[in-house]
Amino acid sequence: MIGKLKKRIEALPAFKAILESPNPHPIVTGVSGSLVSIIIGSLFTSNQGQILVIASDLPEAERLRDDLQQVLGEERVHTFFGKPTDHVSQPHHTGLADIQALLSLSKKSVSVIVATATAMLCPLPRSQEVLAHALSLNRGDKINLSAIVKRLLEAGFEQKELVATQGEIAVRGGLLDVFSYGSHAPIRVELSGDDIESIREFDATSQRSSQLLSGALIIPDILGLAAAEDSLRHDWSLLDYVQLSALVALHEPELINRILEEAIEGDSTSIAAKGMRIAAIIIKIYPLFPFLPRLLPPSMLFHRISVPR
Repeated sequence: MIGKLKKRIEALPAFKAILESPNPHPIVTGVSGSLVSIIIGSLFTSNQGQILVIASDLPEAERLRDDLQQVLGEERVHTFFGKPTDHVSQPHHTGLADIQALLSLSKKSVSVIVATATAMLCPLPRSQEVLAHALSLNRGDKINLSAIVKRLLEAGFEQKELVATQGEIAVRGGLLDVFSYGSHAPIRVELSGDDIESIREFDATSQRSSQLLSGALIIPDILGLAAAEDSLRHDWSLLDYVQLSALVALHEPELINRILEEAIEGDSTSIAAKGMRIAAIIIKIYPLFPFLPRLLPPSMLFHRISVPR
């Protein structure tokens, strides 16, 4: 059903006009509901390039994510909602989806990223630092356990008798347990000498092993979830991660404009204290808004990134 609807939309002259428009800020009006995600999905299929979708708030972003995953599949759609603040509460936030989104963008993967407006103001580490601080372990690898433990401790992990939450490690003989930031479960690395014999996920409560893995990526606290400060420079924004050929889709752009203005005005002191390049973000987002029509509120505003950072 969705596939047939996508094909019908892609055959419409109005859809082709978006693709072929010389205007770097094509505007779409009169679109609502799941049709928004189908149009974005069709643009992704046609362009085969990154698309950053900016939603006004968390509920709308979650709805767009769910719809886009129905259209494109879960593996092609990531979300970035940013670190919870006093203004934006996210119950049970673990950073899993945010870290996966940053890793996907750092690797230049072709995907759709759904973000909230306030997530655009979230100070982030540079993409090269995200990759440099990740630790890849694979079955059959030869490692130095002491060196790995030292590296994890230097990256901010805490050594415990048993791991219970993100950011903890435990060592017992030839077993290394690690609960990576952004992970939904810890992993257990079993060594035979210096060789990794197996890697398994396990339940932190029962300590029982479950899924057997071929490899695992261990991520330190790159988003600063555990502490206000960390060793990484947080002078990038999400816009710095997307490729120059990416398409930015703003859903309900006038509402996004108001939300960003209020967020900047209400949190300017703390943002500046974190070293956020707020001026650069305003320059990248705000030039879009003068293009909005004054009479008919647009449903979506698309922006083709074409200027060097």
